[in-house]
Amino acid sequence: MAITFGELKQYISRRIPISICFRDGYYDDYILISDIPTGKYDDLYVYGIGTVDVEFPLDVYKRPAVTLTEDRIVLEKYLDINGHEEPRILKHAFLNAYFQTGLKGNIDEAIIKRALENGMKEVAERYKKIDEIPFDFSRRRLSVVVTDGTKKQLITKGAVEEILNICTMVDYKGQVSPITKEIKENIEKISRKLNEDGLRVVAICQKNDIEKIENFNLLDEKNMVLLGFIGFLDPPKESAKESISKLNNAGIRVMVLTGDNAEVTRCVCNKVGIN
Repeated sequence: MAITFGELKQYISRRIPISICFRDGYYDDYILISDIPTGKYDDLYVYGIGTVDVEFPLDVYKRPAVTLTEDRIVLEKYLDINGHEEPRILKHAFLNAYFQTGLKGNIDEAIIKRALENGMKEVAERYKKIDEIPFDFSRRRLSVVVTDGTKKQLITKGAVEEILNICTMVDYKGQVSPITKEIKENIEKISRKLNEDGLRVVAICQKNDIEKIENFNLLDEKNMVLLGFIGFLDPPKESAKESISKLNNAGIRVMVLTGDNAEVTRCVCNKVGIN
């Protein structure tokens, strides 16, 4: 429901309890400002979390949304299944992001940017796309089929748990072996540690035994080989910590609604002073 500046002022002057929820960002990040003191709009100011300061009551047309982070995704890590840096992981992530034709989000843009910085432009020039299986929110993954003229590869990236569900093998330094309970637990441990450090984690897998397949679909995302992970950082805004402190001092309780998991959210909140 949208409300005007005048309506917001009337709610407060009549001491009607209100909460305001803002939404922004590709990841469905939310800031919920609740428990706003009523009857104090003449002397209370709420500062926008970020680069724009907003006088209270909120001018909803000037500043419709606020976020804790810069919404500037940076690819920080590309790791094999044991957590060691491995350029091959970046290469496969790059092929997936470069050749997919859906909406390129900031994860895809961050992958492409990092790969090009690492001199991988010629990698894309050696491959051509055959097919793709688009992203959807139920399976939380995206696949492309590419060829370098000698073999076809199905390369998939997505949420760690969803990728683990379709992998039966792992690849470590070119050696492929069955995925065991111990390997799976170690992979989940590495992913959780990256989350605790504030990194969003995406897993990468692939398979090559697809030469006879002509038309690809969701059923082909099975019996995959897990390659590793890529980790992204979305740093908190420099102004966020001070703004949160001002909100707390004004008696306004701040809660965060986010699409990120608990570990990433906890890390960001600790950095900006949200308990």
